[in-house]
Amino acid sequence: KQQMYFELVVWGVTRGDLGWILSKHPDSVLKRDVRKGRNAVAQFVPPTESFWPSQIAASGGHKGKGDGDGEGEDEVAVYRVQIRNDPVQFVETMRLMNLPSYVHSQLSAVCPYNLVIFRDVLSSLLLEKFAAECKRATDSFKMKAVFGPWASETNKAVALFSRVQLDAVPLPEEPRTLIISTRDNICVAEFVQKIYVVSHLLTRKVEARYAPDNQRDSLKQLASNWQQSLDRWMKRVVNNDQQVDAQEIDDKAEEQVKQEEKANEPTVAKKEGEADLPVKETEETDVEAEETRLLPSKRRGQGEEVLVVKRVSLHDRRHTVIVDYLKALYPDNVVAPLSKAEKAKKAKAAPAPKGKGKGKGKGKEVKEKKADDDEEEHSDGDEEAAFEATNTAGLRILDYGCSAGRLSSALAETFGQSKIIAMDADVHSLRKKRLRAFRNILPVHCNLLYPPAKRLEDNLDIVVMCEVIEHFHKEHRSRLMQMLCHYMRPKHMVITTPNIAYNVLIPNMKTPFRHPDHKIEYTRAEWEHEVLQPLQRAGYTTTEQNLMEDVEIQPSFVVFAARTNDKLWNHALGHGYAHELVGMNEDIFLPQNGVLVPGKKMSKGYAAWSFVENAPNMFYAAPTIAPTDYNPEAPNYLEHPAGAFSFYAKIGITKLTGER
Repeated sequence: KQQMYFELVVWGVTRGDLGWILSKHPDSVLKRDVRKGRNAVAQFVPPTESFWPSQIAASGGHKGKGDGDGEGEDEVAVYRVQIRNDPVQFVETMRLMNLPSYVHSQLSAVCPYNLVIFRDVLSSLLLEKFAAECKRATDSFKMKAVFGPWASETNKAVALFSRVQLDAVPLPEEPRTLIISTRDNICVAEFVQKIYVVSHLLTRKVEARYAPDNQRDSLKQLASNWQQSLDRWMKRVVNNDQQVDAQEIDDKAEEQVKQEEKANEPTVAKKEGEADLPVKETEETDVEAEETRLLPSKRRGQGEEVLVVKRVSLHDRRHTVIVDYLKALYPDNVVAPLSKAEKAKKAKAAPAPKGKGKGKGKGKEVKEKKADDDEEEHSDGDEEAAFEATNTAGLRILDYGCSAGRLSSALAETFGQSKIIAMDADVHSLRKKRLRAFRNILPVHCNLLYPPAKRLEDNLDIVVMCEVIEHFHKEHRSRLMQMLCHYMRPKHMVITTPNIAYNVLIPNMKTPFRHPDHKIEYTRAEWEHEVLQPLQRAGYTTTEQNLMEDVEIQPSFVVFAARTNDKLWNHALGHGYAHELVGMNEDIFLPQNGVLVPGKKMSKGYAAWSFVENAPNMFYAAPTIAPTDYNPEAPNYLEHPAGAFSFYAKIGITKLTGER
């Protein structure tokens, strides 16, 4: 629909009374260009003309035609707000703000850019500025709101709304839209304030530039009348506690989602003589147990040995196998594990991340970090200096595709005097606190097919690629293996990837692969062809390792590779990648218009912030120039359509859609 929409439904009130509460005339229509090409339309509508009348009927119905003349519990009033951006003006605005103008969720999604108009339209209600004639401003009602679309998955929004005592569920017809309802009857102002505050908190990291400090102060003001009913952490959030940043809000919502999913998991009991049961694997994020098996273990009880069921995370099992192998390989680099007391002391002594702090009495709040394409590195100067100061006699370990950093953290703790480079394309994963807890971890955000040469210029001792390669297309998997073998060329490598033969053991699995982003899950033949043979041809000796003991079909293939024959090193291929990656990371100056293009932007590509944030749920992509070179056969054209068609055909595109 290319618009952000909000529909408020209130039971037990006439349209006239709701008009007084909203400071809107029941028969007026607000329809004007508010600012910078953003058009707002706000009006009362009959319940029968609601976007989703079925939701109103399912929640108690309405009396008569809903024209506001009746009274009683069956009476219902509906007020709708629609916000639409003019695409051309939107692109111009993004350029003026020096933001990327091609891919944005802001065009029509719930976000601070559009919530500004939402606030303007309902400012009297949000600020509780009621006319003297308004008699029902403090009355409590049963209410619902249809609000959307959301640019990201709505499960985190559902979790955060729950923390302010509102129930939210995705609309069946529009999964990116939420139906938000009151648990108990409350006043209209409190209901809309909670929706506005939570929506702002959930989406402010999408565009930090549009969330200045005075806006965050206004959130605190709006929550002043109802924040006492919130839990302790949520109070800190709405009170603009500077220790709570946008990523922590996101993590907290994700944590609550996982807790609710875990609480709803069915309990599976193992019957006597029944085989161990695997549980389906989910996304490789910071989850306690993504894929588990039921394993027997023994304990003493009443003088007898009894069998108990132990849940073992497959991710944890992979990490344990990898760390144990590297400990045996480099015993002199292993440091003694810290006790709980030492860990607590270390965490307490760790410096606060740059840009955060209580800031009391300073008169200025620490501004939120920019979240746009200018944010090229997540490692600030202090982190990088601490990393470079790490014992140079230790190992250099690259966790290639580190995700949320669980393996990187385990490696950093085990090899405390070594340098761990945690590299990933997901900017949000690299913000996890566990990666910031170790001075010997350097998080690096990049496109994994074009890693920054600066981080790889020194010899690497170990490269670990745990459950990563299956996320790449075939031609990219080939490039990845060539870079590992002939450019990075570490002394040792560890590679793991899912075994597709194991999938038949996963109950209720309805998809061909365990994760929606997997491009392949290997058969034995494919594993040997794409991974083992390239390693062996490059002079690596390979040793395969079982992930689980006494299991015939392994959940993952695991290979340990040691560099043993440098005569098989393809120097030309390695130097070719070195030249390409160095060039990709060098700045380019365009003298014609005086623009300096940072090399990091080119190397990021689809790992750039705007794509990471918006690509899975693109709402709008402006036209771009065709990816074609100058064609000497058409000398009068800078670009010729034939060149574009030829380019698309070569990369396998069989259908093009033209937009006039």
